[in-house]
Amino acid sequence: MRWQTTTVSSRGLGRRIGRGIGWGVVCGMASLLAVAWPALAADAAADSDLQKEAAGQGTQENVDAGTGKTLQERIRAVSRRTFLKANRFELAPQAGISTNDPFFRSWAFGTRGSWHFSEEFSLDLGGAFAPIQEQLDIFRALNVDPRDLDLTKVATTTLVGYGDIGVTFSPFYGKVALASEFVGHFDIFVSSGLGLVVDGQLTSPAVHPALELGIGSRLFLNRWLCLRADVRDFLYPSDINGEQSLGNLLLLNLGVGAFFPLDFDYSAETIGAKD
Repeated sequence: MRWQTTTVSSRGLGRRIGRGIGWGVVCGMASLLAVAWPALAADAAADSDLQKEAAGQGTQENVDAGTGKTLQERIRAVSRRTFLKANRFELAPQAGISTNDPFFRSWAFGTRGSWHFSEEFSLDLGGAFAPIQEQLDIFRALNVDPRDLDLTKVATTTLVGYGDIGVTFSPFYGKVALASEFVGHFDIFVSSGLGLVVDGQLTSPAVHPALELGIGSRLFLNRWLCLRADVRDFLYPSDINGEQSLGNLLLLNLGVGAFFPLDFDYSAETIGAKD
């Protein structure tokens, strides 16, 4: 049996390996280019259309035959608001209940008016009168026998009314689906202002300057009506039985708001302007 051997120099082997790697890279790049070329071409065409529209050229060429809208009109980054508040007055009758008094539950009835000078900011004015005072179960609140509790030695006050004026900021706007049938649009707002709290002590009523802080939300039902709820905290200095303290009145309010004028339109809106 004869054995035949072939000798390959290291230089020739390196050349063959280099050619193989080179052809593999070329073939791979060609395959990737063939796959990616349609997408790159489509992106380039879309960018060209957007540049033409931005420059005010070729608007009619980019109008879709089915919708009659341009590319920028068809594809919007953020949908516009469906409810506008700017330059409208809101009047909202409301009812509230105190939540942080261990002795009494106060029921307050009043109204709140807001002038919306932009979509985010409004000047807010409100007030309420509290004619109903519900005495709570002191035994459950203090864990003592009510018959052993002398109310004349306990610093208790009842709410008579309050008023405030301030600024409201609405940074959030969105929509929510209820039972997969009703789609409601809403906003969330925070408020801050100055006001006064009138409470009835055991001796006589007193008026206190107050700082008001609040947070709330509106649910828009149609183009002029909304449901609204807010929580407002009034901080005020108080003198009870000769002792200085910081009073704290926390109220939960529910109401219905009506906007005037009753309607609005987008006739002044321009493409690309802030909604």
